[in-house]
Amino acid sequence: MIFSNNGTYCIAMPLDIDNDIVGYLDISTIKHNMADEMMGFIDLLVYKIVNEYKREMDLESQEDLEKLTDKQIEIIKKCANGYKEIAISRELGIKPETVKYHKKEIVRKLRVKNFQQAIAKAIKLNLID
Repeated sequence: MIFSNNGTYCIAMPLDIDNDIVGYLDISTIKHNMADEMMGFIDLLVYKIVNEYKREMDLESQEDLEKLTDKQIEIIKKCANGYKEIAISRELGIKPETVKYHKKEIVRKLRVKNFQQAIAKAIKLNLID
């Protein structure tokens, strides 16, 4: 939809999640010649927002995730509390390489890109405090 009022053009596109409109993305411009260009831009943004939202919602379900082991829960808790790999390995009586292995497994199991995201997701899923 394109609305024009006093030389301002507002482009609004619905955010449609599984045939349910959950909101609108609005972009405004004062240049008429930008309105057509903005349509392509807003289509792309809507597509990216909807797909990212769906991806996040798919990942929200803890039931779909592979369970973390007790050792992995211990490691992620200690990392969240600022422990370094060497300190964790000493405290748990394992090699630093084993800590690194578990960290990679945690990232994989929680389906995130890095360990900082793994900590955030573990908190969100109430796996750690």
